[in-house]
Amino acid sequence: MIKTSTQALAVFWSCDIGDVKDCRYHGGHTSIPVYTSDDGYWCSSKKKPAIHYNDDILWDWKEIKDDFINSQGWKIWKCEI
Repeated sequence: MIKTSTQALAVFWSCDIGDVKDCRYHGGHTSIPVYTSDDGYWCSSKKKPAIHYNDDILWDWKEIKDDFINSQGWKIWKCEI
């Protein structure tokens, strides 16, 4: 069972939670944890994607469907860089 947003991304990316944590975007600057990769920003939540507390930064999140992640009650979100 997936218990955290970090774990949901680790399962989705097929990697260790520690590897996901190493990709954390500026902690404390967003409503939920956001992670970076070469191809964009990522987050996972049960409802809505992250917002940035700086009003000048707006993300255009797209939901990435994944049957297993979704069956666990989580959603994966991606924003292209």
